[in-house]
Amino acid sequence: MTSTNTSTVLTLSGTIPGEPGVGGVILNELKQSVPSDSLKFIPIPSRQVIDLSWLDHATDLAGHVVRKYETGWRPVKGIAGEALGWLARKALFERHCTQLTQQICATDAAKHCDKIWAILDCPTVIQIATGVAKRLNKPLSILVWDAPELLVNSLNMDRWSASNMLYRFSKTIQHAESVGVICEQMQTAYMNQFGPKPYVILRLGIRRDMWYSPGPLPNSNRIIIGFAGSITAQQPFRQLIKMLDETNWRIHNKDVTLRLIGSRYTLDARQPQRIEYFGWCSLSETVRLLAECHMLYLPQPFEANLRPLAELSFPTKLTTYVAAGRPVLLHAPRYASVTPFLNDYPLGLACHSLETDSLRRCAEQLDRLPNESVAAAIDAVRHTEFNDSVFVKRFNQLIGAASNASGLTSAATKEIEQNA
Repeated sequence: MTSTNTSTVLTLSGTIPGEPGVGGVILNELKQSVPSDSLKFIPIPSRQVIDLSWLDHATDLAGHVVRKYETGWRPVKGIAGEALGWLARKALFERHCTQLTQQICATDAAKHCDKIWAILDCPTVIQIATGVAKRLNKPLSILVWDAPELLVNSLNMDRWSASNMLYRFSKTIQHAESVGVICEQMQTAYMNQFGPKPYVILRLGIRRDMWYSPGPLPNSNRIIIGFAGSITAQQPFRQLIKMLDETNWRIHNKDVTLRLIGSRYTLDARQPQRIEYFGWCSLSETVRLLAECHMLYLPQPFEANLRPLAELSFPTKLTTYVAAGRPVLLHAPRYASVTPFLNDYPLGLACHSLETDSLRRCAEQLDRLPNESVAAAIDAVRHTEFNDSVFVKRFNQLIGAASNASGLTSAATKEIEQNA
């Protein structure tokens, strides 16, 4: 894949291209899809990731630095412990980020870059992105995969550290000349919140040589439900297992097998179950294994505290599911970003309830859904959203958007105008 963008882009992220997980897959696929000298990656991984040797597997990196002091710490319980932890963390974290900014700006890649692209996937990148761009006097583009509010809980942040991170996030978006977002709902929300500028939807696109036919599978005496990636929606996933337990792992008098593809799962079996676990697999192998399934399970969180994840994020595993060419069983609240997306592209059926009876009925209906309608939707979304050409085109639009403020989709533009 070639690119019309000849600029050298210094790329900062908390994720190493190629490491397990969504971020590693996205960056690795992008790195392979653009000219090799156009992206200069300086990942900022945690010490834990480095100890797992994933840095050793990464190639063509311009260097790396280590992030520290992101996790909240409380020496004693209560507000006093929270305040003491904040003071200690603030001093250590800010000093460390100042040092990282100096180290990054001193690299050859930084000295010879034309633009900065920062993926705001951790507090450290959120803290340093604007400082690096200002110090180098280069334009800044950013990419947001998940709402930053989710980091507050996952990192056990105190209230003051959380407030400061969200403030820096806002300032970084305001300073950036263009903003990459993961879905239409994030695009609309951020334009309403931060004002007009190019907001470009950038989602993983999979090469056509990985696409599998969306035609029906041969008749079988069993149903395979596939799932790939990490389980960010624990509650609906538990309800899926409960539903299968209640039906003795049978749908329409056929045995049901759950196929899991990912690095880690925790299961609590109370009765015989049929589960295939393949561990972490390459993207091509993941797509192949999913293409053998009869339906692909896509859960999104129902919990109120995880609403930003459901509403503003977008499950990248859907791209992989579409490449596999199989019907999707969406299990998500109505406000989830993927709900209107599946209304536009009917890739399967949606269950908006945690009740196991509702989920069972939806799975039964999906098993008997005519293949033609799903196949047509898969073909449409492959050509308009989930392919490598669209992926690279939108990346070039994001990086070059300072001179071309045209990153909004027509649907999002109409919604913003109506709400203005």
